[in-house]
Amino acid sequence: MKISPAQSNAAPRACYNTWMFNRGSWVAEIPGWRSYAEPGAMMAEPLLMNAAGYSYGVLLCTILGCFVMRQAKKKWPNINNYGLIGILIVWTFFFDLVIEGLFLMPMGLFTYPGAIQSLSINAGTYYQWPIYEGLMWGGVQAGLCALRYFTDDRGRTFVERGLERTGGGFARQQGTRFLAIFAACSMFFFVAYNLPAQWFAMNADPWPEDIQKRSYFDMGVCGDGTDRPCPHPDMPIPGRDTVYIDSDGKVVIPEGVELPTIVPHERGN
Repeated sequence: MKISPAQSNAAPRACYNTWMFNRGSWVAEIPGWRSYAEPGAMMAEPLLMNAAGYSYGVLLCTILGCFVMRQAKKKWPNINNYGLIGILIVWTFFFDLVIEGLFLMPMGLFTYPGAIQSLSINAGTYYQWPIYEGLMWGGVQAGLCALRYFTDDRGRTFVERGLERTGGGFARQQGTRFLAIFAACSMFFFVAYNLPAQWFAMNADPWPEDIQKRSYFDMGVCGDGTDRPCPHPDMPIPGRDTVYIDSDGKVVIPEGVELPTIVPHERGN
């Protein structure tokens, strides 16, 4: 999904409005997941919004991106593929700016609390939009558009070519085709979004007060009503069942957790 739960000092880098229908997020159940989460205090996952957004919304943006490239090709017949991709990235960036930064976020559907404010539009508000968000998601969407646009004379994408050499019947070939396209889309997400999102999230500024005062964005993970302060670059990063610092500045040791002991150095006589 687009708004990944990248860690920003122990809380999600992006938060959905919990007033939208949701059953909580499943990410905390992933083996190896480290960040704090428990029933009633976890990232919201609005099913109705995401189901529509990541199906029809992404598909619409992909179709429009291909249309933009066709129009660019008509206007500049000699433009090469790199030029088309450059135009595509610019278009996807501004598409994301308009849809997210100027429409969905001011409506209060979701927010990016863990943002680098010097690189954000409307910094310090609940609808602050990180400029690099447009570059990351623009990169993902550009990859999806390019995958659909650049096909051979048989309408095959670059990951489908050579499918006839796999052997097997129709079902096997179609299954292989699905896996190839799925892998390509996952690669776009991983390279263009997931990897850079980790760095930006780990170097984020404190959550703005304009976000912290809105309970529907805090999700019970931090802030008022909890003993956990919201993420801050001066705070250590707690995990699930780890020692943490509460809102009074005191060290809290969860039940069953023991502090490590200092092992003395061996010294000669």
